[in-house]
Amino acid sequence: MSEIDRLVTMRTNVLMFAAIAFAVWQLAWLSQDLFPDKQSVSFQIAGWTTVLGALLWVVAAFYLYRYSVAVKKAAACKVLNDELTQRNRNKPFLFAYFCLFGLIWLLIPLTEFIAVDLKIALRGIATFGVVTPIFYFVYLEKKSEVTTE
Repeated sequence: MSEIDRLVTMRTNVLMFAAIAFAVWQLAWLSQDLFPDKQSVSFQIAGWTTVLGALLWVVAAFYLYRYSVAVKKAAACKVLNDELTQRNRNKPFLFAYFCLFGLIWLLIPLTEFIAVDLKIALRGIATFGVVTPIFYFVYLEKKSEVTTE
């Protein structure tokens, strides 16, 4: 495995870990908003899961930093930002953009039938907006790796 292949694999693994850590952190926080009774077991579990997710996010940030150092050390910034990577980065951005607006436009008529807590809706949409393009980018990168082999 070449140094570039190793860095591409490291990028996809770090991004996947970061997305999962962020999702755990934010979705656990969201579940605390859904179960506001501070004495309930579900609130306590969600609270500790939020702490765990936040700690995982800190670890993910450290690995993102290590990845950037490895890329700079290998002087591989331009190689890792080729046309395929740029295309793989642009597709998830557009996909997430349209999904977010779709969620927002679905939420508007939904408020006519049920009461929607704005804080819960915003946190859910924001979490979806962060995690979805990362997962889609990692999927495209892994698919590209298989195709080029």
